[in-house]
Amino acid sequence: MQSFHSTGVKPSQQPPVNRVTQIYTGRGETGGPFADSQDRGNQVNVQSGKHSEFREESCQLAWHYTTGTNFFKIVETGFLLTTDAGIGPHEIPVLWFSRNQVWEPTSRKAVINSDGTLKKLTKRETFELGKGLVRFGFPEALLVPWKNLPKQAQISYTNARALETRGHAQGANPADWMGNLSKIPINELVIEVMEESSWVRI
Repeated sequence: MQSFHSTGVKPSQQPPVNRVTQIYTGRGETGGPFADSQDRGNQVNVQSGKHSEFREESCQLAWHYTTGTNFFKIVETGFLLTTDAGIGPHEIPVLWFSRNQVWEPTSRKAVINSDGTLKKLTKRETFELGKGLVRFGFPEALLVPWKNLPKQAQISYTNARALETRGHAQGANPADWMGNLSKIPINELVIEVMEESSWVRI
């Protein structure tokens, strides 16, 4: 697997232009809760996890998985933001995290092909199209677990079950999902990038 560095993004092979017209950012039929996260620059130096508890091995982190392209956008804003894409009229936007310590399957992006069909990318394709993979860590103890999240975010029973069904279809475990109902400054998060096949803290 190619490498993504905090000091720059190495060129990566893009899917043929005639196959892809745009990245799909809605939940749709292929989406999970993470599919539409922070798809909203310039390179900026960041400091990962300023609080001492992030450096303690006993602190269990959950992760917000995203791409290298989105990473620069996130750094520009200075925050991980909640997402309101595809939610119901009375739902509260959520900032999504996963307990999965390797990769959250619903973080894979989807693309709209030139013929209008939707294709869910593999992890490798998401890496290549997104110019790398990045994840932001935050203590699980400060997040809302999935079993409590629908009530707190006012997600309807129907929408919650639909998210679970789509997640299962992509190999995800909804029990891994966690959320926060407000934005989080990036200097309160641990940041790791995918190097070869391992996550490396920056």
